[in-house]
Amino acid sequence: MSSEIKPALKIRQARLSQGQFYTPSALCDFMLALATQQAFPQRLLEPACGAGIFIERAAAQARAFNSTNLQLVGIEQNAAALKAAKSHLAVPAELHPVTLDLRQGDFLTFTPETIGNFDLIIGNPPYIRPEINTGGTQEDKNNRLIYYRRLFEDYLREFPQQAKLFSQKADLYQWFFIHAYGLLKPQGTLAFVVSNSWLDSVFGQYFRHFLWHHFDWLYLVESTCERWFPDAAIHPVIVILQKKEIPGKSADNISECQWIRLYRPLRQLLPTAQQPDYWQALATQVQPLCVQEDTKEGVHRQAISNSQPWLQSIHCNLYLRAPSQLLALYRQCQLWKPLSALGTIRYPLKTGINQFFYLTHAQAAEWRIEPEFLIPVIRSSKKLKSLIVRSEDLKEFLFCCPYPKAELERMGKQGALAYIRWGEQQSATPRQKRTQPVPWPQVKSVRYNQPAWHVQKNLPPAHILCNRFMDQRFFFALCQGTFIEDQTFYGLTLHYPTQHSPALIAALLNSTVCCALLAYLGRASLGEGVLQFARCDLDHFPVPDPDLYSNTEQEALMAAFQALAQIPVGPWGATWNHPARILLDRLVLKGLLTRKGQPPPAKDEVERLRRELGESILQRLSERQQMARNRSGKN
Repeated sequence: MSSEIKPALKIRQARLSQGQFYTPSALCDFMLALATQQAFPQRLLEPACGAGIFIERAAAQARAFNSTNLQLVGIEQNAAALKAAKSHLAVPAELHPVTLDLRQGDFLTFTPETIGNFDLIIGNPPYIRPEINTGGTQEDKNNRLIYYRRLFEDYLREFPQQAKLFSQKADLYQWFFIHAYGLLKPQGTLAFVVSNSWLDSVFGQYFRHFLWHHFDWLYLVESTCERWFPDAAIHPVIVILQKKEIPGKSADNISECQWIRLYRPLRQLLPTAQQPDYWQALATQVQPLCVQEDTKEGVHRQAISNSQPWLQSIHCNLYLRAPSQLLALYRQCQLWKPLSALGTIRYPLKTGINQFFYLTHAQAAEWRIEPEFLIPVIRSSKKLKSLIVRSEDLKEFLFCCPYPKAELERMGKQGALAYIRWGEQQSATPRQKRTQPVPWPQVKSVRYNQPAWHVQKNLPPAHILCNRFMDQRFFFALCQGTFIEDQTFYGLTLHYPTQHSPALIAALLNSTVCCALLAYLGRASLGEGVLQFARCDLDHFPVPDPDLYSNTEQEALMAAFQALAQIPVGPWGATWNHPARILLDRLVLKGLLTRKGQPPPAKDEVERLRRELGESILQRLSERQQMARNRSGKN
């Protein structure tokens, strides 16, 4: 490797470790064209500017439109990156109808008193959790929170529940939004490309409320066909907002946000950079996205009200992505109960040392471990072959022994005793924060057990298994027998299993309408085409109210579920039209569509809705698969 390449590589590696990813120029141009539809800014700021790509492209745009008196400001914490930006942006003054001001420092420490206010703040904030960010002392971070609480004290007085937003749990990019608000002029524009996790998550509702109260939403843009940041394991979204002159009061001329989904790569949608009138052509291309009219092939645009309900909704994602049929059902609140109203969803078991605590049947037999210390465990959804999980079918065990060694010796439990003594001689390999081998009993997550080999805390058997990660299969599994679930699942224990049978709840959860909700409510921020569910997501997951169904209908639903459980749990595309699922869906949808005092829905109406929901899942899967292929570099 040449000496010229090494510094650039070190800068790139440092930025990746800090969650910073360089922005493609086509994406910069697209964002600038959207953000400057109404007027060109006089003062533009790029926070965490890196090499200054937004600044460079804004200068090019200004030259193309003969925009003068533009001041461009960049802030970058990394000294090497800032030095590279100064060198990169050192263009002869006669080519710049702008002034340039590059400053080193943490964007979150700059105030209007130190840097002024701006017409446009645009950029690509770091994608990193604050607890990973090593920049600044803990005292600095605490002082920053105090500063924000004072800055927004009127807002917090009106909405005290929003104090949860001003905690250290928020992703770093959320602080960029909050801090940018104070640096914008009234009606100034904020344009960021960030992870879409705040649209997927329940915690994101606090962040969305902040944005709704302080900004008018202009555009939300995501691509269904390309990765704008191949190195980042996130799904990005472009967010363009306008600062409200009065918090809580929208501008008279802004009533809707344009939600734009791109079905073709940007390079195919935008004019070629070689065009002499590139920026003018780009403005013409972008214009149809900003008005109430059909757009070009490869782009889907819909107008979404800037009113509060969808932004504050726990399930904001449905308003953006779900088909109209599913959204129409969801909005009828009387049809649904949150899953937490039916039962308790617990955190999964985390042993800390899987190599010790999990054994196969053969390993348990080899050590002659006494059966009383072995609890059947299910660890992988791939091993789940049916919608009913029986403890006698499981081939792996959790080792759980509540007795100290002396007591085991007295009791004559030589198998468990030998296994524990062997485990005490083993060490955990270095990984993540652990730089040196650590004896198993000293591993942080184990040493507080009493004794160290007693990991299970007398958890009651779950009634239903909730899958934490979903790809091609959507399901909830009914539990039979006594076993425990590993961290691939959450366990659901029903509050009133005699009133609402576990088989009945499993039937409702495995219907196509619930599978569609899973497909659209799962967090897509893993970046690999796999959906993830936090426990709080499942707490709020909407389930058809079981009391909508008569006793006879409930019996029919449970019988239909038993029939569905006889077929293998396969990919959605291979199982959604199975006769057993069709029967289950007809029963569930009939209850959802029946109106009080009205005759039941026609069979063809139920079937049409069932098919539309099933096909929408296939479409959602197709989009996610395409994104996963793009990430892996496959066509």
